Amino acid sequence: ALPISQDASLTFVGEAPGVQEARDGIPFVGPSGKLLKMVASKYNIDMTEARLTNATLCRPGDGQPPPKSAIDCCRPRLLHELGTANSGGASTTVVAMGNSAALAVLGSDGITKLRVGPGRRSPFTELGDTRIIPTVHPAACLRQSDMFPSLVTDIGKVVTRREPWTEPEWTVL
Repeated sequence: ALPISQDASLTFVGEAPGVQEARDGIPFVGPSGKLLKMVASKYNIDMTEARLTNATLCRPGDGQPPPKSAIDCCRPRLLHELGTANSGGASTTVVAMGNSAALAVLGSDGITKLRVGPGRRSPFTELGDTRIIPTVHPAACLRQSDMFPSLVTDIGKVVTRREPWTEPEWTVL
């Protein structure tokens, strides 16, 4: 397993521990973690310098995504954890992988729409100027290979510094 940095400027947030993660107590040690590490290495992202965590620390017994109530209950822990990484004043980047992670750090889901643009700001004050990059979860790419290009593109946004994107307001006349 990779050593996990507890004070990192880059954090990857997943949904909940998978079978291997729950057994080992370390996020992203299963197949989706291997895929994430492979994609990150293509952008020269050192995963030993990144923090790996999940929106929730337990998974429902039925293997389904965590319910919104569980994400809401775990949000204070996650925001504190992410805010700690930002305590040095350095701007932090958080990659929210999947709907559960997006819901936890952005307060909304719909990953297909959220992933548009170079990143977003969280509405939660604990995250300050943290740049949030929503993307599909690597596990989704393992189930549906057509999602893989989205993951690759979005991980590339980590090394590209641009102002966070906000959806334009449209007026129809």
